[in-house]
Amino acid sequence: MDFELMMSLFALGCGGYCAYTWLKLMIGKRLFKNSLLIPSDKRPKDCTDESAYIRYIRPSLGVLSVVTVAYGAFFTISDMMPAPLVPYPWSLVPVAVVMAALVWYAVMNGKANRTFFGG
Repeated sequence: MDFELMMSLFALGCGGYCAYTWLKLMIGKRLFKNSLLIPSDKRPKDCTDESAYIRYIRPSLGVLSVVTVAYGAFFTISDMMPAPLVPYPWSLVPVAVVMAALVWYAVMNGKANRTFFGG
C-alpha cells in the first residue's frame, strides 16, 4: 500500500467520524462526550446553552464532514487507478478545500468553546 492511498483512507475515516458526530447531533439534538465537540477538561453538562451551541457548531461540522468524506472517497478511488484521475497541480485544489473547511471548523469550535464553555 502506498502512502497516498493510506492518507486517502485516513481522510475517509476522519470524514466518517465527523459525519457520525454530525448525524448524532442532528438526530439526538443533545451534546455527548466527543473530542470534536467538548473540550477535553469539560463535560456536556458544563455547556451554558446546549441548543445554541449545537446550532452554532452544526454547519461547520457538517461542511467539514461532507468535504472530508468526498475528498477521502475520491482520492481513494483515484489512488487505486493506474493513472490519477486528477493531474498534479489540480490535485491540490481539493486539499485546499479540505484545509479551508478544517480551519473554518477550528475557528468556529474555538469560539464556541470560549462562548459556551467559558474556556
